[in-house]
Amino acid sequence: MNRVNAIISTVIFLSSVACTRDASQKDGIDDLNQGEILLSEARIRMRNKLTAPPQEITDPLGDELKKLAKMSQKNSYDTLEMQRFLEIEPADFQNNVEFSQLYNETLFRMMEREPKKFVKSAINSKEKAWQNLNEQIRTPVNDRLKTDVVKEKMQKEVQRQWQIRELNIESNDEQEITLEYEKFKTVNRVFDGRNEQLREPQKLIQIRRRDSIQRHLSPRPALPQQPVFERATLDTIQ
Repeated sequence: MNRVNAIISTVIFLSSVACTRDASQKDGIDDLNQGEILLSEARIRMRNKLTAPPQEITDPLGDELKKLAKMSQKNSYDTLEMQRFLEIEPADFQNNVEFSQLYNETLFRMMEREPKKFVKSAINSKEKAWQNLNEQIRTPVNDRLKTDVVKEKMQKEVQRQWQIRELNIESNDEQEITLEYEKFKTVNRVFDGRNEQLREPQKLIQIRRRDSIQRHLSPRPALPQQPVFERATLDTIQ
């Protein structure tokens, strides 16, 4: 009986060993197959990447050039469009000759065709835009541009618009009027075609005159009274 049990145990042990070996071999085959599949997929991805057409690269400068080229061909411009144009920072494209030339020529085209709208746009722009405008006017890229004629024409327009604006100032705030006057003065100096000074607003002069008169008529503060000493007190002090 013991011999029979021993034989049965041996058979079961050998069977389990065989099964384990078969399982391990199967796992090894599965791992090999999985590795081959991954390697094959990697080869396919690489081949597709090498054979695919190159992707189009978006160039911000190219987009700006397209917009600028379209704008340069127009015959008329609105005030908002000019104001946006003045917000462009030419220094960002200073290394691009094509952009710099097109920007400068478009600028002079706007001033020649729409002086009234351009002055309004310049007045409503920021100080940085005035600085860029000043530099662009003094360094034209095209020798055929009649810069002196354009500057004189623009300064006349600044003077004309200021005369109209001055008559319609409703504010009585000295600081507010001064701020608007300084904006016109700055734009006037940017063009500086006829070297004419911008007349100071009469309302500002009147406000200053009124304030001066009020200060003059205001009662002066009373001086502190000097102490009064009697004669006997003075003799004691001495």
